[in-house]
Amino acid sequence: MKVIVATWAYNAEQTIERAINSVLSQSYTNLIYYLIDNGSCDGTGAIIRKYAGRDKRIIPITCQCNDPYILGKITPEIAKQNEDEDYFCNLDADDEYLPEFLEKSLAFMKKYDLDAVASGSYYSDAKTGECIGQKKAEQQYILTCDNIDKVLPAYYPFVRTIWGKLYKNKTARYAHQALMRQQQSDSKIIYGSDTYFCLQAFTKADRIGILPECLHKYYISTKSASYRFTEGRIRSDRILFDTGCDFLIKKAGSISKTNQDFLLAVYLFALRDTLRVLMNSQNSLQDKLAGVLDIYSNVQTRKLIKEDILVTEKEQLFHPMGQWVSEQKDAFSDAEMADFVKQTGLSIFQQRPLPVDRTFQMLVHLKREAPDSEIINDAFAAVASAFPLLVGAKADFLLFLADPVREILRGEPEQALEKIEILLEQEAEIPDAYAEPLITLGLNLSAQLSRNADFIYFKKLQISVFLLFLRPKKH
Repeated sequence: MKVIVATWAYNAEQTIERAINSVLSQSYTNLIYYLIDNGSCDGTGAIIRKYAGRDKRIIPITCQCNDPYILGKITPEIAKQNEDEDYFCNLDADDEYLPEFLEKSLAFMKKYDLDAVASGSYYSDAKTGECIGQKKAEQQYILTCDNIDKVLPAYYPFVRTIWGKLYKNKTARYAHQALMRQQQSDSKIIYGSDTYFCLQAFTKADRIGILPECLHKYYISTKSASYRFTEGRIRSDRILFDTGCDFLIKKAGSISKTNQDFLLAVYLFALRDTLRVLMNSQNSLQDKLAGVLDIYSNVQTRKLIKEDILVTEKEQLFHPMGQWVSEQKDAFSDAEMADFVKQTGLSIFQQRPLPVDRTFQMLVHLKREAPDSEIINDAFAAVASAFPLLVGAKADFLLFLADPVREILRGEPEQALEKIEILLEQEAEIPDAYAEPLITLGLNLSAQLSRNADFIYFKKLQISVFLLFLRPKKH
């Protein structure tokens, strides 16, 4: 019975010796160490070959070019080449294990007959090496199908990363194969593949242990993938949320409201990180707008917005994004913005309204497409109700007078009055139901502007309409 350790490295000449030495210095020595040079163009390959020449436990593997999906390709083959009852663990090329990691993990697994065990990590600054924090469980957990849904928040942080864990090889092989299939699909996971791997391994495992001790050191660097925006990252957040839900269904048979809310919270904070990285990236404005649209229009985000949870956190996330989108006046036409709102289900602007005239103009586009939508009609009423001149106005009337109404919302009553008068002078066909509210609006605008001649004009119209309705109808 041996432990299989795997490290894949790309241009890691500054850190990989620290990782290698931590493995070779383990108090449990019956191990084989796969060191994978993932197409490095620095001295990483030479370092691997140097250590392989010194220690026969090291098996060097060289890839000719960098492959972001190396985890799902090589490791299944590694697992196949070893026995089911062997053990597997991973170590990133810039991290390290404490000397007792394997010994203590193995002892814990044997004591409780576990298929997988997770331990905690120290967090250190990559530049200074200073320890700046730690993450470990408050107590020991032995997870089975009977309790795995009852303490999800306590152990889920230890599902997020592939390192800091030891698996039986058969459990790891199942997860490797699942990841390989996923990465061969049309919607492959780009960011968070280690979380996907761990969820698959925990799905396969009958008994899982959480060891309340830090046995791993994680070095925080801004060069980490966590700080880079890559195509597919937004999709990956959704995949991980869905995979977490599938994990609970397979292990516990269902998802409780409490656990659903917890996974939505995890998803919310993932979105926060993704949006931060996207906004700080060198991507074009159009790419950023497309990314924001992708986030807000998917079913997972709509579900998050719909649920009455994390109100403050959602507000803190969505407010800046709604404001940012609203400021991209040169990038979005009103029609394009309307399409944005249509796809997001109005949610982004319910969190942070646009300038009211732009909101109204988008609603105009949307109402023309869906004239009977109660949501859009309600939104019209909400926009109008903020302005005394428009209180009580019906959505259809607001649509009919869209140009003058927009001028009112812009704070330009003179322009609004002028457009109403032009409409009347052109003898446009005005539905009977709109005649009275149109004249009333003209009267109110004239009074607000102290324009006596215009007020008299609309007053005469009001009398004419009144007399017209009083005229006896012919039989």
